[in-house]
Amino acid sequence: MGTRYAQDTKAGWLGGLSTRAGYRFMVATLALATAILAAPGEDPIFGKVVDASSRAGLSGVRIVGVPSGRTAWTGSDGSFALAAANPRAIEVRKPPPVEGSSRLVLRGVGVRYDWVSISGKRRHLATAPANVHLDQIDENFGWICSDADRPDRCWSALKVGRNLLVRDSPRDRQANAIHPSPSPESLFVWLPGRAHRTVSAVVSGPIVVELPPVRTVAGDFHTHTYLSDGSHTHDDIAAHAFGGKYLMREIRGAPLRDSVTPGFGLDWYANTDHGGAFPYDRFGKPFTESPEIRLEGVATGGYMWRWQSLRDLSWPVLDSLHRVHSHRHIFQGVEWNVPGHEHASVGILASTPEPIARFEFLFDWADGDTVGGGWPDAFSKILDNSHPKALAGARWLHQHHGDSSWIVINHPSRLRVTFIQDLRDLHDAAGPVFLGIEAVPGHQKHPSRGSYGYVSPPPDHPWNARTWGGADRMLARVGGVMDALWSEGRKVWVFANSDFHIAAGYDHYPGEYHKNITRVSDKSPTSILAGLRRGATVAVMGDLVDSFSLELDDGRTVASMGGELATSSDSVSVVVRYHIPARSALGDSPVVDHIDLIRGEVRGKLLPGDPHYATDSVANVSVVATVSTADLPKGLDGWHQARWRQASDRPSFFRVRGSSLPRGTPGWTDSLGNPLCDELQYPNDDSEARYNRWFYSNPVFLKRR
Repeated sequence: MGTRYAQDTKAGWLGGLSTRAGYRFMVATLALATAILAAPGEDPIFGKVVDASSRAGLSGVRIVGVPSGRTAWTGSDGSFALAAANPRAIEVRKPPPVEGSSRLVLRGVGVRYDWVSISGKRRHLATAPANVHLDQIDENFGWICSDADRPDRCWSALKVGRNLLVRDSPRDRQANAIHPSPSPESLFVWLPGRAHRTVSAVVSGPIVVELPPVRTVAGDFHTHTYLSDGSHTHDDIAAHAFGGKYLMREIRGAPLRDSVTPGFGLDWYANTDHGGAFPYDRFGKPFTESPEIRLEGVATGGYMWRWQSLRDLSWPVLDSLHRVHSHRHIFQGVEWNVPGHEHASVGILASTPEPIARFEFLFDWADGDTVGGGWPDAFSKILDNSHPKALAGARWLHQHHGDSSWIVINHPSRLRVTFIQDLRDLHDAAGPVFLGIEAVPGHQKHPSRGSYGYVSPPPDHPWNARTWGGADRMLARVGGVMDALWSEGRKVWVFANSDFHIAAGYDHYPGEYHKNITRVSDKSPTSILAGLRRGATVAVMGDLVDSFSLELDDGRTVASMGGELATSSDSVSVVVRYHIPARSALGDSPVVDHIDLIRGEVRGKLLPGDPHYATDSVANVSVVATVSTADLPKGLDGWHQARWRQASDRPSFFRVRGSSLPRGTPGWTDSLGNPLCDELQYPNDDSEARYNRWFYSNPVFLKRR
């Protein structure tokens, strides 16, 4: 008949028929009341998978029918064919007691008819004889049943425009067995490394399934300007992050000249000047030289409280830069002086500066002001530098801005004042607002890499307060803090940030060395935050990769990085795809020597009071597979792909790391490929940071169904 129907199980109906075409389909179906038809799920399905933007056919896409399990792959033009599965001859009753049209006709005397949704929910529809108007049916597909205990008295119903297509529940001619009424075939459609979706298809002709294009964004949570302890203007940082024109200045001095930079490839970054109070305006000029600027709050001797600079200085300039860089995003945040700890990047997506300014005033331990910006709760502020106040700040964000805010703990091991029990507490207090940790800190050119040389080697481990291959040991150590959190099934993540202060020092501009590459549905601020919360991020040093995917595949369904695959299969495939750019933002050609697959067991969440709540390590985490990039030839699309088969006998998580260095590189990596402490190469510099690069994925989870 040439008709088609495809329904996205989450997004609603993707395609359909006009009312007139639907009517012809209905009449033709009823006219075949005495003919031999195909049983539900047994019809061959033909179609094509296309790119939602270009409409071009996509090759190499797998289509799996659920629950039939029949599988097909698209050809070079995107077309596919799912063959008929176990065909049986069936007979449709005549005459039909239920008939569709622009109204639903229910025949019989005193017969009760119920509507049953796909979810199984049942409600009374009418008692026959009756004509039911379609407005009484608010779902596109379901069943009409005359008796809840007799599935042979059910009919499938599909709304098409202002008509209802009805098919009788069949019985097997030979075995006289009753089959369930026809339902849409669920198709799981997957293009490895790109996208997957589930659609339902009721077909008598070709269907078209659209896959969205891959959308990734690169970003940075952690930057500073003159408004705290940085040495650059907002427009300087934005131009280097995104590309464009800015006014070059002397350090805390006069403007020099206009300059143009191509930028370092970011799509977003957050401004996170420190909380507290600072003496300079956004151009580096002391407030004491600008008597026209009125300093509010408790007098500080020429310093402006951060809540005021957020409101009066930072927010307005970021608002103007949004118009200059209209296709990029600068998020207003603050580097929170976390009570009882060190620092965290905090941000709130909002239409005014009030929420972030208010948070800083209430909960930053370095903000000693007690007046504030006229907020009614200013009187409730407690000047306290303790872990309970940190938890109060986390809860405040969750309660007041739960859908639009974030917390990322910065350089978590640098001062050894934040431990795994603190991360657990903060995650429990903030929920999804607590994104995770800055596992790849800034200051990568510092003699003590990451600027992690503030404290003497702690007694619990001589180099816990140092970086390992440029990463915080919470992540770099296999079986360490992050693996322990993931072994609880916690959805907390790792990120890479520049912590940019000054280009002439030990820092890289945002995007020059650090990138958080995140998969998103679109490039709006809310979608970016959703992708970050979902864990769809790979933390990258020096552009080792510019695209990455990690997926679990059980042959029917797939879960991507940050997600979870529930399976009844005995084993799953771990599929890793990555793309190495020809040129990095550093100006060189990156090399990924190899990648490692790390697996750990998920054993359940620990609660306060558990004897292991403060334990910063976990057993049963190890590198389970390694492959050299040289052994993974590039595909036609320029990507490398690795695939490993892993038993699915226990709940687990999988993560991937990649390195520019081979295993067993003396002084840099051990025989298992683990990074060695960067203190071995003291003093570090730019050349060492370029030589010793890594990327780290976030995990994907596996559980038994």
